[in-house]
Amino acid sequence: MAATEGEIKQQLGSPASPTRKTPVFFKSTSTQGNVSEVLDSKSPRLQEKLIRLLRCAGFGGRLEAETIFKETPALLLMRGDLTDMPRKSYKHITAFEYVVRAKDVYFFRRVLNFLESYEGKDKSKIIVDLLAQFNQSFSKDCLASISGLSAAYDSWRARSKHERVFYFVSDIGEAQVHLEAHILQAFCHPTLSFHNLEEFIQDDLPEHFTFHNWDRGQEESLLDTSPGYKGNFVLARTSRGPAAQGEYHCFIGDYIASDLSSLSQMDQALTAELLTLKARLEVMAKNALELDASTPDDSSSPSP
Repeated sequence: MAATEGEIKQQLGSPASPTRKTPVFFKSTSTQGNVSEVLDSKSPRLQEKLIRLLRCAGFGGRLEAETIFKETPALLLMRGDLTDMPRKSYKHITAFEYVVRAKDVYFFRRVLNFLESYEGKDKSKIIVDLLAQFNQSFSKDCLASISGLSAAYDSWRARSKHERVFYFVSDIGEAQVHLEAHILQAFCHPTLSFHNLEEFIQDDLPEHFTFHNWDRGQEESLLDTSPGYKGNFVLARTSRGPAAQGEYHCFIGDYIASDLSSLSQMDQALTAELLTLKARLEVMAKNALELDASTPDDSSSPSP
């Protein structure tokens, strides 16, 4: 799950050959002035920026992503391949489609906040396209990673008490490998309550993956290790407590059950927030189209 930055670049490799026979061009007004530039989607420099943007989406790198799409807004419309932090691969996907599927409302917010002040001539095109991307990607269903973790927990609980000790990491830890980057960032948040629904959705989410490894007695990062076989551990939000010999894993299993309940509620809160953000996007699309309709087309103006 926890690929390093070097690993993800190696996995992605060179930009995939476009499926179109001719290059796609996007016209984007620079945020630094009123000069428009034509962007060739086959440009190696643009492809490198697209790979960076997709990687940021898949690894919870919202700050870097914001820098990229502010500089080149048309990248929000461009498609590429992505292998995310849980090592799930996507073909021909946009960064925005991915964050909608992953329910990363924090990335979504940054896109909306930027577009509200963006004045480029392609603003309405971008907004309308993003709204279409949302409609194609959104689902009210619980994230598959959380559903999978819940199923893994049920299977683990069905084991005998003796088996639970030996299969705890393989059953629960390996299922946690599939959690999205922003869900893991919530796990690693130093003060976020997992027991207060009102706190599940923050104004922003720190972009770090640091956690305390109780067995090793040190701080570690999920970018360097991961739950399950690789790291030989399971993530739990509740502090480790005393347990009799042989009972530790059953004791911690109760914490996992509590975390699962919280994750289920968090998923519902993320879904509700996505719909709230979509409503903002719909208003922006309506306003942008109305402005386009009321603005004279320079190309149709009569010559002096």
